[in-house]
Amino acid sequence: MLRGKSELWPWHPTRLRAGIDLAKIAQGKPVPIRLLHLVSNTLRSGPRLQKAFERLGRALPITAVTHTATSGQDLDQFLQAAGMLEAPFVLLQVHGTEREERLLERALKLKPPGTVVVYLHRPEELILRFAVEQACDYATAKLHLAQVLCQARAVVLPGECCLSEYQDMLPKTLVTAIPLGFAPPEGEADTAASEVREGPIFVGSATTWGEMRHLEDLSHLVAALGPRTGPGTVTGYASGKFDRHCDIEAFATRGDVVPLSNSDILAAMAEGRFGSEREFRLWLSQLAGGKTILRASLDEHGQVVAESLPEQYVDPRKWESRLVDFNLQLYWEILDHRREQARRGLPKVEYSGTLHKGHHHELFVVLASPAMEDVRRDECFRMIEVPLADGLPDFPSAAERIAELIHHPDLRVRELDENRKQTRALGMNEVALGFYLLLRHLIAAPPERTAA
Repeated sequence: MLRGKSELWPWHPTRLRAGIDLAKIAQGKPVPIRLLHLVSNTLRSGPRLQKAFERLGRALPITAVTHTATSGQDLDQFLQAAGMLEAPFVLLQVHGTEREERLLERALKLKPPGTVVVYLHRPEELILRFAVEQACDYATAKLHLAQVLCQARAVVLPGECCLSEYQDMLPKTLVTAIPLGFAPPEGEADTAASEVREGPIFVGSATTWGEMRHLEDLSHLVAALGPRTGPGTVTGYASGKFDRHCDIEAFATRGDVVPLSNSDILAAMAEGRFGSEREFRLWLSQLAGGKTILRASLDEHGQVVAESLPEQYVDPRKWESRLVDFNLQLYWEILDHRREQARRGLPKVEYSGTLHKGHHHELFVVLASPAMEDVRRDECFRMIEVPLADGLPDFPSAAERIAELIHHPDLRVRELDENRKQTRALGMNEVALGFYLLLRHLIAAPPERTAA
């Protein structure tokens, strides 16, 4: 793998297969590139990368137009309206979630005459989705997927853990890795991590619970933290969406869970229980008493309804969005039974769009896995890893590390500051530059020589 840096390739993690001469590309005459950027409906990265291409276009001869599919949209109409058959260069971003294999198939079966690059966010899940769609085993699903992907000039993954598998699948296609890149919210890029709030500690996430992330993992971690941090020091927190794979009614009635509705928050605010972010955090901590807060209400039928504060409550919405100190992102594969036997029970191959949002007030807690090792090694991002012991998460081990960071705030600030620096060093601009240089290589290399 090429690891060298250059003026136009300034960051470490992007690796290209041997045979791509970055120095030669950088020295060569810039080639104008008109790029059609197509994004599947489950990805939210399209507008951010579009802005990065626009910024890049001020210095290099590249223009890009982004089209994002919508849920339920006719795929053929989407592709035709976007102009896929007329575009000289196409970047197709596919998440890999349910039914996205159809977008990939429709797009590549059109056999567009331009140069097509496919960016796969979840390379293993895409194979598993083909196994479900084709009602076949993993090995056969790879063959079906390879027949589709061979129409592309290049396939790009977010990291290296599936790189060799895809290179074996596609021996005549360039397969390389470009990281997802970080996209901090507006105004947060220059916020010092050392300004992080003091006081109670919150562990959990505002995310989608069920298919990939399990509420039971949050309960286990909070329980492991209790004796290591002291009574009431740590509060669990779960909000967002609870999908069909989540037994939310059973979780809500557990003795270590405290449901919290919008009406509870607004009533406390009206009573003057809190008027600042610090007071809000203290109130929540005292309310929970070391248990896990479930941001939901119970209706008259005992059903759990996820809630978030309406937009007009600007300050408490902001405080709640910044509530979590340790963001739990343990990814499990819902299609584990479709995997090859040797991989069953292992964490999901997931590079985490949530992690790459670039928030600077929280540290991420993740399962130790090859994908997270890619993020740690190649993107220099610091996380707390939960190792597996006999196939199960070793929560006590992770709790020891979290407790150390709680008891020594200076260590926590140091970790946060390092992550802040890295999110600024590897953003959407660098990702856009990576794709530009990849396209430059594809222009220079004949199709039969694209794969080294």
